[in-house]
Amino acid sequence: MQFSFQRANPSKGGGSTLLRFDDDRTACILVDSGNGVNLDTLLGANDYFDAIVLTHAHVALYLSLGDTLRDGVPIYASPATASTLESVLGDGQKNYRLGGIEDVFDAVTGIDNWVAVTSKIELPPISAGHVLGAAGFAIRFSDGDARSTPRRCDFPGRNRLLYRVRL
Repeated sequence: MQFSFQRANPSKGGGSTLLRFDDDRTACILVDSGNGVNLDTLLGANDYFDAIVLTHAHVALYLSLGDTLRDGVPIYASPATASTLESVLGDGQKNYRLGGIEDVFDAVTGIDNWVAVTSKIELPPISAGHVLGAAGFAIRFSDGDARSTPRRCDFPGRNRLLYRVRL
């Protein structure tokens, strides 16, 4: 399995990342959905959009969430972030164009342990301590007998991290 990533909105703040896992099919996970994320330009013909992961409820990370939600994909977040979304999105809608937020409420799932995104990709949240409910995510993917875990995190005082660990 080949793993790659790209900034989903580099000219609009760069806080969102698209992860690609090339195997029998190309599974894609969007990490945060900030200003300027456009899946029509990011996803290729052979890409399968499997999930959105929300690290925390800052407007810079959910501004395009209603617009990027499609194909019935789940949105995964820590339980605290998931529980604050209704309030945060409702308030945010007063000042920003957030798209179809009603669909977001149905799609968001608070997770506190490993969850299978596909048969070969799993993730859990890891507390980041940045704001209430902030989480990084370990992402474990299988390729036969080998497993790898890159982590996407937002820790105070550091740039977002993405690295690979062999397990």
